[in-house]
Amino acid sequence: MIPKYFLFRAWLYFAAALLIQVTLLPIIALDGIIPSLWIIVLFAFTISEGKMWGIINAAFFGFVYDLVTSNLIGSSMFAAATAIYIGGLFLNEQRNEQKLKSLSFLFILLLVSTVYSIIISLFTNLDIRSSLFTLLLNQGLYQGLYTTAIGSFVVIFNARRN
Repeated sequence: MIPKYFLFRAWLYFAAALLIQVTLLPIIALDGIIPSLWIIVLFAFTISEGKMWGIINAAFFGFVYDLVTSNLIGSSMFAAATAIYIGGLFLNEQRNEQKLKSLSFLFILLLVSTVYSIIISLFTNLDIRSSLFTLLLNQGLYQGLYTTAIGSFVVIFNARRN
């Protein structure tokens, strides 16, 4: 059973990440590529509380993200739930707290954010003139690398905290 204060804290972090995602991160966009801060927050809480919690909240937070950003309703919900499910396959239920301090967090976050970016780009940025490889590279891997670079601060913060 997840305590109520934990859910409140997770939703508070998500709301802050969503506010930063929508207002400040477009300013630091590199060639139109914006890191997904809310995916970092969601994945960090998934590591802390488990795969099932992460998938359910990925769907909920993705729906809220779609409403706030006026994306196609359900696209972020599906993409986030799928990406968190794939990332959850690499988690071990007993030793997840150590992952927030290690490089494995960054590698799994790279996978999660790249999968999320690829799925969301298939829904929103499908351009017939570009090849699938260009779409996967420009909209998937580059955004995944940028999100992972921002997510490295989670590892640095958690390593210093203990």
